[in-house]
Parts: sequence; C-alpha cells; structure tokens
Amino acid sequence: MANDVIPIPEVGQAVRVRNRLATVRAVEPYDSRSPQGRLHIVDLEYLDDFRHPESEQLLWEVEKTAKPLGQTTLPTVDANRPDSPKALQAFVNAHRWTRLNRLRETGGIEDEPLLGVWNSAIQVHPYQLEPVIRALSMPRVSLLLADGVGLGKTIQSGLVLEELLLRRRIRRILVMCPAMLQRQWKYELRRKFNLDFEVIDSDSTFQLRRRMGIDTNPWKAFPRIITSMDYLRMPDVLQQFLQASGDGPDTETNGRTLARAAWDLLIVDECHHFAPQSGSRASQRTRMLREIRFLFEHRVFASATPHNGKTVCFTGLLELLDPIRFQMAVEMDQQDKTNLAQVRIRRLKEEINQQSFRPPFAEQLPPVELPIKVSQHESSLYDALREYRKHGQAALASSSAKERWLGQFIYSLLTKRILSCPYAFARTWWRHVENESTESETKSLFDMARVSAERAEEHTKSDDERSLLEEDAARYSGAYFRTQGKSIEDLQGRIKKALESLGYDRKTAEDPNKLAALAKKSDSKTDALVTWIKKNMFVGDRLRDDERLIVFTEYKETLFYLEQRLLQEGFDKNTLRLLYGGMNADDFEAVKCEFEDKTTAVRLLLATDAASEGINMQEECRWVIHYDIPWSPSKIVQRNGRVSRHGQARDVSVHYFRSNEDEDLDFLAYVASKVITIQDDLGSVERVFDAAIQRHFEGKKVEQQQIDFLVEDQKQKSPENNDLGKSSPSEIANLTQRAKELLEMTDERLGISPEALVDILRAAITVEGQGSLEEIPDRPGFYRMKPPPRWEGLARQTLTVGTRTDRMELVFDAALVEEEINGRRFMRLKKHQVLMRLGHPIMRQAMATLCRQLHDPTGHDAVFRWSLAALHRSGFDALVAFHYTLTAINELREPLHDEVISTVLRVEGDQLVPVESEFEHLVLQSESFPVKSATRRDEWVRTIRGHWFQHRSCLEDFLHQQEKTIRQLLEGRAKAALQRELDSAKESYRYRLKELQDRSREQELSKLAKELVREQSEAMQSMLFDEFEQEAKFRVQDIEDQMAVLRQDVERTRELLTKERDHRLKIVLPKRFTLLEGTQGVRVLPLAVTYLIPATAEDLH
Repeated sequence: MANDVIPIPEVGQAVRVRNRLATVRAVEPYDSRSPQGRLHIVDLEYLDDFRHPESEQLLWEVEKTAKPLGQTTLPTVDANRPDSPKALQAFVNAHRWTRLNRLRETGGIEDEPLLGVWNSAIQVHPYQLEPVIRALSMPRVSLLLADGVGLGKTIQSGLVLEELLLRRRIRRILVMCPAMLQRQWKYELRRKFNLDFEVIDSDSTFQLRRRMGIDTNPWKAFPRIITSMDYLRMPDVLQQFLQASGDGPDTETNGRTLARAAWDLLIVDECHHFAPQSGSRASQRTRMLREIRFLFEHRVFASATPHNGKTVCFTGLLELLDPIRFQMAVEMDQQDKTNLAQVRIRRLKEEINQQSFRPPFAEQLPPVELPIKVSQHESSLYDALREYRKHGQAALASSSAKERWLGQFIYSLLTKRILSCPYAFARTWWRHVENESTESETKSLFDMARVSAERAEEHTKSDDERSLLEEDAARYSGAYFRTQGKSIEDLQGRIKKALESLGYDRKTAEDPNKLAALAKKSDSKTDALVTWIKKNMFVGDRLRDDERLIVFTEYKETLFYLEQRLLQEGFDKNTLRLLYGGMNADDFEAVKCEFEDKTTAVRLLLATDAASEGINMQEECRWVIHYDIPWSPSKIVQRNGRVSRHGQARDVSVHYFRSNEDEDLDFLAYVASKVITIQDDLGSVERVFDAAIQRHFEGKKVEQQQIDFLVEDQKQKSPENNDLGKSSPSEIANLTQRAKELLEMTDERLGISPEALVDILRAAITVEGQGSLEEIPDRPGFYRMKPPPRWEGLARQTLTVGTRTDRMELVFDAALVEEEINGRRFMRLKKHQVLMRLGHPIMRQAMATLCRQLHDPTGHDAVFRWSLAALHRSGFDALVAFHYTLTAINELREPLHDEVISTVLRVEGDQLVPVESEFEHLVLQSESFPVKSATRRDEWVRTIRGHWFQHRSCLEDFLHQQEKTIRQLLEGRAKAALQRELDSAKESYRYRLKELQDRSREQELSKLAKELVREQSEAMQSMLFDEFEQEAKFRVQDIEDQMAVLRQDVERTRELLTKERDHRLKIVLPKRFTLLEGTQGVRVLPLAVTYLIPATAEDLH
C-alpha cells in the first residue's frame, strides 16, 4: 500500500490534510526535477477552527495524509430532520458571502457587490468607494490616490485591498511606506480590516532568522508584508527580495513557467518620495522601484502631494505606477491626460463638504499666534548665535563644496535648536566647542563630521539616534573648523557667557539630574505655553474633561524639558504623556490608545516629528501647538494633519509662537501662517519657502511681500493643477450616487444586514454547542456572547475586557454606535464594544463553522442543508427554493466565476417546475417564517419525504442541465471578455512601445533643455531670490543626471515591456479566459433545499 496513488483534488472540492478540513481554491501542475516527476501545488482555505494559517499552499503528493472527500450531494431529506429556516439561511449566506467572483457580461460593474464595507469595522463615506469602483473595473489595477491630507487614503487603500482579497484576485501583497508609517499601517489594517501583515525590517529579519535559520529569506516567509522604502532600497535587501520574487512574469522555476506575477498587489504610501529627482537616496528609491515594478500585477500609489511643480518628476512617478500608460516627459499631451483621468483620484475636503448633505469634515480654523516677549538674556543669546552664524558662513565662503555643506548643516542645526529651547541648544553647543583632537587628525575629523551629519539627515526611526548623530556632527565639525582657523573664538565666548547667564553652563546642561531645576527657570516661550494651557485646559485648579492638546517639537531634549516644566504646573504622569521616535512599539500604541480614550486621565501629549507621521488623534483632540516651527513646510502640514483629518468632529485650531522682538522667530511664524493657507498647493510652492528660509538664515534680506508674490507667481505658473487635475463637483456627486446604489444593490442581492450577521453567529454557536449570544436587556442591538469551548482561545484574543470575555458588547449595526456632533455623525466605539463585521475573527470562525457543515455535518446541532418554512404569499401550494454553487475554473486554475445561485421551483406532485422570473424574485426577496404548528410541520415533512426520491431526481436533472447551459453562457462571456482585454492590451502596448521607439531619450533631453532655458529666462525677468538662479543651474545638472539614468533605462524598459506584452497576450489572457476542459471547468453543485408552504396566521404571529 506504500505506493497508493493519492487522487488529485479538484477546485472547489473538500479535502482533509494535516488533520484539518479545507476547500481547494486552486490546483496547479508543477514539473519537479525529482524522481516523482509532475506534482501539484494546491491552494487551500481551511474550514476548521480559526487558527494560523487560514490558508496555505502545499505540494499535494508530498502530504502523506492528504485525502479528497466525496463529491457534494443533495441533502438527505429522507434521513435527517429539517433545519430551522434561520439556521439554513445563515448556512446559505455563509457560502454566498464568500463567493464573489463574477465573469461579467460587459466591462461595467453595475452588478458587482461591494462586500468590503461589511468586512471592515469602519465608518465609510460614499466618496471613499471611488477607488474600489475603479479597481473592480480594471483588469490590472493602477490607481493614484491623490486626495488632500486627511481624507482617509489608508482606509481607501484598505477597501481596495479587501475587495480584491474577497474575490481571490490577490494573495501576495507588499505595502511600502516611510519607516515611521510601518507601525501605523500594521495597526490600521489589523484594527479596521482584521488583516494581519508582517513588518519586514532589519530587526524582524534578525528575529526570524534566529527562529528559522540563518538562510531564511523573509520575503518568502509571509504572503502579506509591510516594509519601508529606505530598507528595501538597500542593495543586499533588494537582492534578497528579487531572489524571493524571481525575475518577473517569464521566470522559470524548476521547469515551471510562472503564468502569474510574483506578487499580486503593491501599495506605495507617500509615493512622491519615488518621483525622479536629485539626491542619492531619492535616486536609489527610484531605481529600486524601477527594478521591482514588473513583479506586481496590481499597483496602488498614494500621496497628497504627488506633483512637486515639475512635470518631468510627476510623469516619472506615473511611469513607475503604470509603465504601459505613461512615460517620463517634460510636458503632458492629451493622451497622457486622458490616461491620467483613468487612474487618478483627487478630491479636497472643501469640495467633499460642498457636495454632502451632512459635510463629513470639520474646518481647520485660521492659525492663532501666541505672542511672546523675549527676555534680555534670551535676546543676547539669539544675537550672539546670529553673529556667530554670519561670520562662520563668511569664513567658509571660499571653502570646498563639501565644507560649505557641512557648515550649512551645523549652523542650521544650532539655529533650529536655539529656536526650539535653550536646553536643546545648550546640549548641542557644549558638544560643538569641545576640544576633540590634534592637527594630525584633521581629515578624519571632517569625515566623521560629514558622515554623522549625513546620517542625521536621514529619516531615522529613533530620536535618540538622531540626537547622538547631531551631537557627533557638532563636536567633530567644531574641532575641524578650529583646526582650519575657521572658528570665531570671541563670538563663541559671547554665546558661552549668554548661556551661563541663563543658567545653562556646561556642567548643569549635561547633568540629567539638573533638568527639573532648569525647567523651573523662566524662558519666554515656555511661559507663554503654560499661560495658554492654564487658560484653556484648566477650570480653576482642575483639568477640563472635554479638551486635549498635542504639543509638537522637533527635538527630544525639548520634549523632556517641557515634560519637567509641565509636571510642575498641574500635570502628573497620568495626565501627561510623551510620544517620540524609538519608543517600544507596545508603549507607543498604549500611549496612542490612552490619548484617544475619553475615559482616561490623559489630557496633554508631547510629541516629536519622528512620531507625528504615525499618529492619528482626531477623535478626542482638536488643538495643536507648534512649540517650534520646522523649516520643512510639509512637516507643518503633517503635524496639523494628525487632528485635521477624516473623523474629526470639531473645528481644528492650530497655534504657534511669534515674537516681534526676534527676527528669526518672527520670520518662521510668518512661514507657518502662510503654509497653512496654501497647503493644498504646497507641492508646487514648497521650494519657494525652502529658498526663503535658506536665504533668511544666511543673513540675507527677505521681504514677506517678496515671498507672497513668488508664492502666487509659482502657483500660477506651476503645471501642477493642469497636470494633476481633480474631480469636478458633478463627478463627486455622480460618484456618490453610484456608490450608494451599489451598496443598496449589495444589501438586497446578498441579503446582508445586521440581523443577518446576528443569525450567522447564532447559527454557528448552535452548531458548536455550549455557547450563547444574548441581547442585553433594555439595550436593543447590543449583545453579549458566551463562546463555545472551541472558540474560547480566539475570544480571549479578540473580545477581552480586562481578563473576561463576557463583558464585551457586540454591535452589528454601526448606526447604534454613531454619535451626532456638531451636525456630523461619527462612529464612536467604547473600549468594551466591538463592531462585528464579516472580517472579525469571531465572525470568520462562525462562517467557517457553517461552511464546514457542507462536507462534515457534525456538531452539537449539525446543519443538514434542508428546511421547511412558511411564506407570507398567495398563489401557490408548495415551492422549493433550491440553492446551488457555480464555480468556473480557468486554465490558470483561478476561479473565473464563483457564486451561489438560488432558484424557485413549483411543487406539482412528483415534479418540480420552474416559476416565472418575476414571481421567483418576489419569493427570494420575501421573509420566511418557521412553521409554528408541530402537527402541520410533521405532516408536511412526511409528505416531502414521500416525494423526495422523485424530487431529488428532478433536482439532479436540473443541475446537469444547468451545467451544460451555464458552461455555454460562460464560454461566450469569456470569449467576449478575452477580446475586450486583448484589444485594450494590444493598443496600450503598441502605443507605449512606439513611444519608446520614436521619442528617443535624446529628443527628450533636448526638450528638457529648452524647457529649462524658458524657465530660466522667466525667472531672471522677475528675480527676487538669487537662490532660484542657483537652483536653475543645479537643475541643468539634475536633468542631465536623470537623463543619463533614463538612457540606461530605456532599453531595459523596452525589453521588459516586450516580454510582458508577449507573455500577457499569448499566455496570461488566453489562459485566464479559457475554461478548463471537462467537469473541472464548470462545476454546479447542490448546496441547500428549502420547502416553502403558505404561512398561517399562527406562523406570522
């Protein structure tokens, strides 16, 4: 018996493998090089207890205990008791809601259900469904989500992801984002979509290899991954990724040609970081994405600022998104704009509000200035540093470019820190003036200073690491400048004296035990902050219960300084919390949750910029104070966006400090106020602010009127609005209506509702036994669950309040946990409440329990797949509602079509006869009731069993005929769909390859040069900042560098596109739209039978 051949399972068949029950989702031949020859890769979805893994790929012949179960048959009506109507309907719904693939008659999606909303524990607005509607209409998803800040691009990406997963169009997913957003993405996908992703970085890779071996490739270990763009760009990491992914669609592995892309979906958040531009890190990111883009079937890019005012960078980004539709160019022609309209989604808050009956977004009020009066000692320190900076920059004027860059970094660092707080400055200053070394170490001093500065400029996750690098850069550069005679001893003496007069001598500033005493000393900005807090956060001596505040600062030293001061002003460790880069992940999440929980004591959050990118605090907080103003305008917008975003119920108020007595504080306050007024156009004008800030801190005169003029001039000249565009009011209104109609159609067609979800859970608990789901007395719609014994472990993980699971309130209707605040409705779940959606682990366990009954009807109260119900309609004696599954498998072994179909047959003695379609629709949409009279029920059961042999024969004939009819129907649809896809793909590839052939990169370089000359000429006519002239010169080299890269890239792109075209047109599409031969191609299998009889008054009572 050792050589027994294990039968190969078919798609849709139930199997038992690894002591678990599963459904086969795909079967793919695999020609191995072993003596066994051809094997089969089987995709499984497990139907037993909800435990890891939920799904799996395995080699069937290698599994010694693998066993296909028998074919699904009609229920044994003559041998088993009938199920309750609600239990059977729950069983049918569990199958219906997991079979959503549709081979459409046309390219439209009018009949596509949107079930992702019912899988996700979120409050969805109609505008957020536009990406889903676009994605479902695309054979290959290419989307640019370019909504304004705070519209919920993560939620929209998650909804697209959810719908594609539900249709089994994707399995392997990569989310790529800035390092500080990895944790936020993991948390949001888990909390809102119940999807587990693994973060892959250096730490997680190290831990994985400790567990699984030094040769483990992390990119092969998990199907759903989150990583940072700067981690994946590292050469050795990228090589491991490519090794795990193969070389693209034509890769051969052990003799097996891959018909599918190595990865299914790529989501790139903050995608503007990949736009081709100058800078080594930026170009490394761009090259990395060019290298991997063809490994993904679908791509979703997201950014509120994808256009930086340069068309060449924007079109370069579009080429990374969709290299078939777009090519990097100096200007966009009409075809480019037509293509962009197909992939771009851009709406702004104001426009959404204007098109909404209940505007979903709160206003961001004009910024509030907090005036400060600078003391004489502080003014002396500011003046001394300003003179030091001025003379230091002058001393470096004739130095090398690298020395000037280092000097610019150091003087900017010292200036930023003094404008943050005296303590942060003192910590860096005393390092800067340390005696470090001798003349003989000059070169190594410069190299150490430069390397430390470059690493400090990178987007590090840890504020501690950044502080250490900045202190090293300050120390080594100070020592180096002294060896070159470029330090100004007398001015350094003035700064030392000013610091000491404020109490920040070297010994005190470097002693952490003295920080509390230092915080007691008066400084003008902290005094102004305390005054504002006392006025707005306190009532008498008590903190208000209805307000919370976030104070942002750039430096961790300032954070600790403010903590010590505020602990002396009425706060304690319970009411004040810190968030900063480098915190333990669990501590970070705990602080976030506390601040967002209105029942906790936390009222004030101090956060650094390293943390500001990864927190959303809009539910309980509407106040933001910029303790210091970052020199990057986008950081200002990013900070404000933590509370000014989707889900904010109250108008947002932003504050910053301003002093007419210090020119630096006054200038940065002006920049902050200006940035907030033009944040939707920031991409095109940010370089104006960059140049203005640089000029100001180099001691050159900058008039505010000049900046105002240049900002408006750049907004008018920028191609951003013309290139990027946005949805018109009518498009937003039409889309909103379309989304509502699709949601209503979904609810009606699938029979989905909060009540139906309750029935699913109750039916599954009944099958399992020894559990319950009871409505809380006097709280309609709120439930408590006692989990069946087999679910207790899962319930402890997902439904625990404290140490108990019986205290959690289960809510199935989101409307019950919505609150109206200022005319807007928001979902507000309490800590002891959970919104139960199909994606919740408990609901997925319930669905698996019910689906398992199809193949293994066991349990405390098994489902036998037939029922007797009463129908409140006239014109019939008896009916049969017959539910069956239709699965069509293509030659790629993908489910091309998969759904549950219900039909109604009239009982005429031993015969079952189809009814008219209109009557069928009425019956299927009607509510059925249990037959209350036991006598009447028993009589009907005896009658049904007496006719069952003949009825079963009728149903078998019906299924046989349906299989033939449906195969012909689906083959016709598949043929039409194949032609549509081939025509579209051929034209796209033809157009794109012709462009690569005709529009040579030399021609592009010539056009770019002409454009540069034109921009230079216009800039010179009204030149206000000589930095713009300098930037124009740098752009020549920048463009030449970019075009050199593109020259190398053009042949590679042409080669990859040609291969992809041939592969897609000759293999992928024909196989995708060709049904497998024989019974595996189309399978029509029985699911359940309900006998319907006219309802009596007793049944309806």
